[in-house]
Amino acid sequence: MDEPLRSNDSAHHFAPAPPQARRAARAGVAIVVIAAVAGLAWMVYARHRTAAQLSRATEAQAVVAVATTRPEPLTGEAELVLPGNLQADYE
Repeated sequence: MDEPLRSNDSAHHFAPAPPQARRAARAGVAIVVIAAVAGLAWMVYARHRTAAQLSRATEAQAVVAVATTRPEPLTGEAELVLPGNLQADYE
């Protein structure tokens, strides 16, 4: 019952992973990290591209088209007739 623990007890020790397994694990981690960086770069690029498109569209819509003409005096007599009647407020 009061037996000392032995340091060479194989029940609690794990064998180290073979070098090929460690290399495969590192490669897997590297692929995941590269994919995450590529995804982040794509999101930044897509946001920049969308903002540039929005800016161009806004600038194109901000241009107001106006038709102008030069005023010229009327020749002859012109009469202006407007609908309505004129009546006093107080008699």
